[in-house]
Amino acid sequence: VYMYGKGEGGKISGELATKNPSIVTAGITYSWGWWKMPSELTEAIDPQKSAPEFYMVLGLRDLSYHLTTVRDTYARVSAKGYHVIYREFEDLGARTYHPPSNDDAIAWATRLRNKNLPLSSEETKLLKHTGHDAINAQGYFPALALVGGVPAGVIVQKLLDSPDANIRAAAAETCVYAIFSEDTMTALGKKLTDPSAKVRRSAIRALALNANWRSEAAQQALIHLATNTAADANDRVSATDAIVQAARLQIRGVRQDPPLFRALAGLLEDSNEELRTMANNTLAPIRDREFRGDLGRPERKIPNGGWAQWLDDISTKAAGYLKDYEVCGWGTNHAAANLPGNRGMKEPVDLYCLGGASLLGYNLATGQPVPKQPAVAFKNTLEAAEQGYLPAEAALGMFYANGKGVEQDYAEAAKWWVKAAEAGHVLAASNASMVFRGGGGVKSNPAESARWEKFVADHSPKTDQ
Repeated sequence: VYMYGKGEGGKISGELATKNPSIVTAGITYSWGWWKMPSELTEAIDPQKSAPEFYMVLGLRDLSYHLTTVRDTYARVSAKGYHVIYREFEDLGARTYHPPSNDDAIAWATRLRNKNLPLSSEETKLLKHTGHDAINAQGYFPALALVGGVPAGVIVQKLLDSPDANIRAAAAETCVYAIFSEDTMTALGKKLTDPSAKVRRSAIRALALNANWRSEAAQQALIHLATNTAADANDRVSATDAIVQAARLQIRGVRQDPPLFRALAGLLEDSNEELRTMANNTLAPIRDREFRGDLGRPERKIPNGGWAQWLDDISTKAAGYLKDYEVCGWGTNHAAANLPGNRGMKEPVDLYCLGGASLLGYNLATGQPVPKQPAVAFKNTLEAAEQGYLPAEAALGMFYANGKGVEQDYAEAAKWWVKAAEAGHVLAASNASMVFRGGGGVKSNPAESARWEKFVADHSPKTDQ
C-alpha cells in the first residue's frame, strides 16, 4: 500500500505509515507535515529492514506556515531515522499536480516492496525464473523486478556474479525496475569494474536511479568511479552524468546529500575537460544563481565564501544534531583512544557519546557495531543534559519530540530546546521556534516563536545555501 496526500492528507499519509509498517510501504506527502510517531521504548526502528519510507515535497510558493511546518517535519522524521527523500521546488505552490515530483515520487514508490510481509507461494516461485529464457526483450528479469525487495535482491546479487556476461548485464538492468536493498546496491557497485562494457553501462544506469532516491551505496559507488582518474574515461563521464542526475532535484532545493556536491566540486579541477564542464554547468545555479550574459558583470566562479565553506555549511545543515557528535569521533578519522565515550570515563561528554552510540548503533569513534538501544541512548543523554552538557540538552529535545527511548512528549521537548537555545544552540532554537507555533499539542506562543526565529536568523551562515 502506498499513501499519497496533500495537506491533511499528507499528515494522514505520514502518521498512518509510521504506525502501520506492515500495511503501508511508502508515504508521499505534499504541503503539510505530521507530529505523531511511534515511541521507541525498547526496540529501535530499522529503516532498512522494516520501516516505511517517505517522499516529502514542498512548494516554495505555498503558504508561509506550510513552508515552516513541512521543513520542521522533515527534520524530525529524518532525525527519527526514517529514509526520507525531500524535495523543494520554486515553481510549486499549494497543489500536487507537479509532473517533475509526481513522476519521480511514483516511480520510486512503485519500485518499493513492503519489508514486513512474507512472500506468497506464487512470489516464491517467481524467484526461480532466472535463466536466459527469463530475460525479457528489454534485457532484464521481470519476475525478479515484480517481487522486488530483499528476497529478490538476494537472487539478483547471485546473478551479478554469474560467469555469463549477459546474465550479469540482465541482473544489473533489473535494478532499474525495482528497489531491492543496500546490499544489492553494494554488489552492483562492484560491477563498475566488470570486464564487460554492457554490464558496466547497465550498472551505472541502475546506480544512477537508486542514487537519485538516496541510496548511499549507489552514491558512493558512482562517486568512486567518477573521481577515479585511473578509470576508463567514458565510464567516468557516465558516472559523472549519473551523479548529476542524482543531484538535479537538490540543486535548487535542499542538499540532502553533500557527498554528491563535494564530488562535483572536486571535478572542477579534474584534468578531463568534459568532466570539468559537466561539473561547472551543474553547479552554476549555486555559484551564481542570477547570472545572465547581459548583466554587464563577470560570472562568479565560486559561491560566497568559496566552495570549501559552502560544502561545510551544507554538510552541517544535512547532519543536523549528528554534527554535535563530532566530539565523539563521528564523521572523522580519529583513533578511538582518548575520545569521549571510549576512554573509560563518565564525564557528561562521555555519557553523551555513549548515548549517541546506542542511538545510532555503532561506536562513534571506531565505527564498530553496537546494539541500537533507544532506552540506553535516552538514559545517557538525559544524564549528560542534567549535568549541563549543551549538545545533550539540545539532543534530548529531539529524543522527546520523536519518542526515542521515552514516550513522545513535545512539551518536554520544548523545555529542553529552550534551555539549549538560551545557551546558544542554534538548531535547538530553530526547533523551539517551530514547537511554539503550536505543533505537537504545545500551546501556540507567537512571541516565543518569533524570538527564536530571529535568533536563528542572526546566527546562521550567510553563504549561498
